[in-house]
Amino acid sequence: MSEKDPVYASLRMTLQDAPAAGPAILLADDEDGSRTLLVAALRRSGFDVLEASCGLEALSLFDANASRIRLLVTDVMMPDLRGPDVAARLRLLMPALPVLYVTGYAERHGIDLDDQLMHKPFTPSSFIATVKRILR
Repeated sequence: MSEKDPVYASLRMTLQDAPAAGPAILLADDEDGSRTLLVAALRRSGFDVLEASCGLEALSLFDANASRIRLLVTDVMMPDLRGPDVAARLRLLMPALPVLYVTGYAERHGIDLDDQLMHKPFTPSSFIATVKRILR
């Protein structure tokens, strides 16, 4: 393949335009609307986000991107694997991983008292402020 080949040129431009694989936030929420809003707020604030629609998908994304993940944001109650269970499994591999739980439930449902918890509904600005405080 030569530099004059259009496929080569296209590939080179794609690679040049691709963002660097820097630090990321892993976000797991089974509610599509909630997940979409949280991902959009994080991306607007300049964060790289890996989004999962369930706990098992979050584990898979972590396996593929562990060195990049700086924070887990997870819903507490998900159908396949609860947020605290996801966090516990990830912390076996990365004990210092910070976790922010988001929930519509009043109870803590097995959440470690040292972890952050936000009750839905909340504003995007309060969510981003909490994320930035955790990552400091």
